[in-house]
Amino acid sequence: MESLNPTLPCIQQLQIIPWEEQLQDHNLKIEEYLNNLVFRGCTYETTVRSARVRLKRLFDGLQLEAPNHPRGRRQMLVWELLDPERGPSRLGLLTSLLLQENLAHGTRREYMRELRGFCDYVLAKPNIPGSSELTIIEKYGPIALTFTKYDLPVHANDRPTKPRLRFSAGIT
Repeated sequence: MESLNPTLPCIQQLQIIPWEEQLQDHNLKIEEYLNNLVFRGCTYETTVRSARVRLKRLFDGLQLEAPNHPRGRRQMLVWELLDPERGPSRLGLLTSLLLQENLAHGTRREYMRELRGFCDYVLAKPNIPGSSELTIIEKYGPIALTFTKYDLPVHANDRPTKPRLRFSAGIT
């Protein structure tokens, strides 16, 4: 019987996940997030619909090279944005994409806030919907928040407003 050599590095064989399965996992996670918005009381006609449009536009807008994909390019997936090593550069590509589209400052902020909210949700709930207890981390690798205060600084309009009491001069 051969003994294992502890000095050799452990080589983990990467599993190849078909593109269709990856895209399905990504889309299921977006749908889970949108259903959570409905559960929290957001209206479908306004909040959920605009969240869907923003996320689709961001993820579809950033095309990555993919030699195994039929077109040679494909959309970015959420775990690629949350990749601890390459995620920050992909976030930089997304901000460049928004700048190239010549969107208004407020619109760019809305897109980034939506994306940040979705990423926070994925980090809090990294499960893959429809799978039996499988997580994004187990299937696709480690994830971490790639947003910093420099990517999306807190703006005065983003802070919750405190209700102001209105006093009348005639009240005693």
